[in-house]
Amino acid sequence: MSRFFIIIIGIFLISCSEVNNPQPKEPKNKEYSKYLQNYRLWQKQNIKNYSFKVKKDCSCKKTPLTKVIVKDRFVKKAINLETKKPIKNIEGVNSIDDYFVVINKSLQKNFNIKVNYNLKYHYPQKIIIDDNNTLIIKDFRLLK
Repeated sequence: MSRFFIIIIGIFLISCSEVNNPQPKEPKNKEYSKYLQNYRLWQKQNIKNYSFKVKKDCSCKKTPLTKVIVKDRFVKKAINLETKKPIKNIEGVNSIDDYFVVINKSLQKNFNIKVNYNLKYHYPQKIIIDDNNTLIIKDFRLLK
C-alpha cells in the first residue's frame, strides 16, 4: 500500500512541476513574430550595399522623398529628391537595419505598430506607428 501511495505522490509532483514550469511559447503579438521572421531572413541574405527611396509622414512634420545609398551597411549618401540636392547631415538618415531597430523598439514599448514586409528581400516596406506616423520604403535596389 505504501508503494502505491509513493507512486501517486510522484505522479502528482510531476504534473505540478509541468503546471509551474510551462514550456516557452511563441510571442502573443503577431507583429513581433513577423518582425523576428523577416529580420532573420533579411540578415541571412547578408545584403550590405543597396539603395532605396523613403518617405516619412509624421504627425509632427513631413519629410521629402529621399534617396538613400547604403554601402557596407552604413548610410553613405542621401539625396532630397524634391530639390535634387544631397543631404549634408546624414546622421538622421536610416538604413534598413536602422528601421528594424525602430520596429523592435516600438514593439518593446507596446506602440500600436503595423509593418508590411517585402516578400523577396524581407525589408520593411511600410511602417505605421500609432496610426499617425507612416514610413514608406520603395524602389529598393541592390548595389555592387
